[in-house]
Amino acid sequence: MRNRTFSLILAALLLILPSGAQADLSIAKEVEEQKVHFNSSEFQLSPDSKIILDQAISLLARMNESYSIKVMGFTDAKGPEEINQDLSMQRANTVASYLISKGIDRNRVLIQGLGRESPVATNDTDEGRQLNRRVEFKFINPDTSNLQLTASTQLVAATTNAPKEEEILVITPAPEAPAPEKEQAPVAESKPEIKKEAAPSPLQKEEVVERSPAVLSERRKDTMLAPEKKRKSPYYADHIYEDRKRSEAGQTYVQLSPILMTLDGLSGLGAGDDRASSQISFHGEAGWISFLDESFESYVVAKGYGSFLRFGQDAANNFGSKQKEYTFGGELGIGRYFHPSVALQVQAGYGSELIYQTAGTGIELDNDFIGHAGISAEAVVWRFSKQGDIGFDVYLNYYDIGRGILESGTGYGMDVFVDYDFLRAGLGFSLLNLETTTRDFNQWQFGPTFRLYF
Repeated sequence: MRNRTFSLILAALLLILPSGAQADLSIAKEVEEQKVHFNSSEFQLSPDSKIILDQAISLLARMNESYSIKVMGFTDAKGPEEINQDLSMQRANTVASYLISKGIDRNRVLIQGLGRESPVATNDTDEGRQLNRRVEFKFINPDTSNLQLTASTQLVAATTNAPKEEEILVITPAPEAPAPEKEQAPVAESKPEIKKEAAPSPLQKEEVVERSPAVLSERRKDTMLAPEKKRKSPYYADHIYEDRKRSEAGQTYVQLSPILMTLDGLSGLGAGDDRASSQISFHGEAGWISFLDESFESYVVAKGYGSFLRFGQDAANNFGSKQKEYTFGGELGIGRYFHPSVALQVQAGYGSELIYQTAGTGIELDNDFIGHAGISAEAVVWRFSKQGDIGFDVYLNYYDIGRGILESGTGYGMDVFVDYDFLRAGLGFSLLNLETTTRDFNQWQFGPTFRLYF
């Protein structure tokens, strides 16, 4: 019923408008229906987008030049708001620059970045986010035709009184369609002819808008196109890193690391060599992370881990036979992102750690349980594509509350990683110093890490 009402209003207005105005309004409506879409985190035009813009340019060439065209950029809801705002402006600027390069007068072109505002589809699916990453067009007629075209391409009548200059380009949501009798009255009274020579300059009106205190108080303002201004480098606001962290259902991962371990302090147990090196061993973990607020800043993470450690027979170290041992434990952490790519976390856990002690005439591996608490940090230092990044994480733990001979200790480590899509590969190093009731010893651990996100 509502669409039928608009159709009747449009038909009535086209009957009473001058033929030139009818053509302009028809062209403007057709151009406004065009939308240019973008890939995630990008503002470059695709070949399909250029075809759409070329069609719009051919229509604009037949339109009265008193109309200004506003190019409005949008993003989906992924990523920080301030980064999305910059990205939406870059998209609008790219489209506007293309229009000007094809002969559209730059004084007719305005740009506006609206960020994640006014979505046309849900942001919960890939298909919906694709529709929201777009550029739309809106026409502004500074003449006294008393007609205004809205961003939703609905034709409505303006008030009979001419608006103040500072109100002409104020961005407002598209108004609800008024009753037909109210809409037709002012149009029927005024049927002015378009007078191009009497039209104020779009540039002059835009400057008035920018300087108006009422408009400056708005969070989003129209901006004149300035293609000569250097663009900011893309930050990849819709980066896979954001998707990986910010899933509403939480993010699950599994990790496997082939490692080499070195033990020292063996001479205190009568060994000829103070150190012993392991054969290739394995460490694995599985974790889950979920955010605690809608701003995607505070999060909780839980993980379980385990190791399978192997040492060969070595007479110099009093290892009379091959040694194998398992360790395992769990950890819970709470953290916060102080920057889109920098997080700080506190964690606590409990589990078993490798120990060794004398057994007869040799040394035998064993494990003992002890708790730990500490801090860790993760930072992405370079997003080299919208799916890839490079970063590092570090941690420092204090060990206490041992169940057996373990009394206390400290541990720290670092991992440098490269992400691509939902795979992470890294290289890690750690050192654990533990104190028992009789001695101190160290464990050095080194190896690559491979992580898969789900």
